[in-house]
Amino acid sequence: MAKVSSRKKVEKKVDKPETDINITLLQKNDFKFIKFTTNQLKLYKIIQENIIVNVTGYAGTSKTFLSCYAALDAYSKGTIKKIVLVKPAVEAGDQMGFLPGSLDEKIAPFMDSYLSNMEKIISKEKVLLLIEKGVIEMKSLSHIRGSTEDESFMIMDETQNSDLRQIMLFVTRMGKDSKIVICGDITQYDNAKRRKDFTIFSTMLEGLEGVKSFAFSREDIVRHKLLIEITDRYEKYKNENNLN
Repeated sequence: MAKVSSRKKVEKKVDKPETDINITLLQKNDFKFIKFTTNQLKLYKIIQENIIVNVTGYAGTSKTFLSCYAALDAYSKGTIKKIVLVKPAVEAGDQMGFLPGSLDEKIAPFMDSYLSNMEKIISKEKVLLLIEKGVIEMKSLSHIRGSTEDESFMIMDETQNSDLRQIMLFVTRMGKDSKIVICGDITQYDNAKRRKDFTIFSTMLEGLEGVKSFAFSREDIVRHKLLIEITDRYEKYKNENNLN
């Protein structure tokens, strides 16, 4: 009888759902209270219901924030096991030169926007814990080749600075039960030759089941409201000087 009892205990332990690990590391009460706008909620629902979502919008419209929130929420519910964050390593004008340190240390400056957004959603301590446990992975676009990301929530930001080949490299890393959100602002680019490729990619995927595009407008800017007027004047200046 003792052997049977011991066997039952072992079987019970093996059958324990793996999602319990997710719940232990990140629970719903770890999330800060956030009041979403109508369009933010609309995007959140689109991300939940689709496999690949292309998000465009001006700076300050919460593209990255909503993507990070959806990823953390999916992990807390056990629908994915890993969050993969990718961004093209392109400097905004000035050349920084050689960056010392390990690969993680080299790409860290380009990933700050992801971390700052996540710290608005959950505590900094929780973010660091998820990184330590390998739940959150930050990868350079140039070093993602060859990997397959199963059961992952993959986010690519600043996609307007990537060419079509790089976007395809990122998308084709998607494994089983994974989800992708691709964000970009075609009005704010650091590589003029690549800024149209994100639009080309979005157009190329139109009509595919499980793929959706979503665009924030200038009215969706949720940083400083002065940005709306600045954005309008910038667009006017570009049009008058043929800078498009």
